[in-house]
This record gives sequence, structure tokens and C-alpha cells, in this order.
Amino acid sequence: MAMGVAQHNFNANGVKCMLTSTAPDGNNHINYSNLSAGEPANGNGYVTGGAAMGTTISRSAGNNISVIASNVANVSWTASGGNIGPFRYAVLYNVNSTSSNNQLIGYYDYTSNVTCNNGESFTVTFTGNNLITAT
Repeated sequence: MAMGVAQHNFNANGVKCMLTSTAPDGNNHINYSNLSAGEPANGNGYVTGGAAMGTTISRSAGNNISVIASNVANVSWTASGGNIGPFRYAVLYNVNSTSSNNQLIGYYDYTSNVTCNNGESFTVTFTGNNLITAT
């Protein structure tokens, strides 16, 4: 498996977490540009493109690879001056400096629209450190 070295070269590229109301479907919505139309408006505590996440790569025996975010519990937005949303999905995508693709890594579906009201905070929390483990 070539994960972590091609489109998703986490050693060289960054990772961001964005909010969107556009459903990632795995076929047509695999890049940031395919999902950005459903992103909350820039402002009120949300920045277009989402929040940057630090990443490191951990490899284990047998070509297994784990993608680990260094600020796992710190992806959050606080609505100020107005609401953020609505949105339904928190999407992790690869910020590729040599390509405009910025491909989807994964996402979480909150199953219904969410609005972060003025004065409230919304946090995307990951369990443990592993975002992805592939074998």
C-alpha cells in the first residue's frame, strides 16, 4: 500500500478539518473544491478552509501506517458575531502544496444539520491519536 506517500504525503503536506453541508460521497466529492460550496461562510469565528492540524507519521512493522494528529482534541470553532453553519459533516482533507486536489482523507457525519449559535463553541474530538490506520 502506498498510503502516505502520493496524494496523501503527510510528511510534506498538511491536514485540515473543515465543516460542510455537502455530503462526501467517495466518488464525486473527494476534493476540498467539491465540498467547499457547502462550507459555512467565512467569518463569525469560522475561516474558509477550516482549521489546520499538525500531523506526524508513525510506521509499524509490516508496512502498516498510522496518521496521527498532534492536536487531536483542539479542532474547534467559537461563534462570535453570528452563527456558524448550518453544517453536517466534519471533513479531514490533505493540503497538498504541489496540487490543487486537496483530497479527502475522511469525514464524520453528524446525521443532521448542526448550527453553532453565537457564543457557542463546536469541537471535533478524535478518539485516541490515530486518525487512520491502514494495513
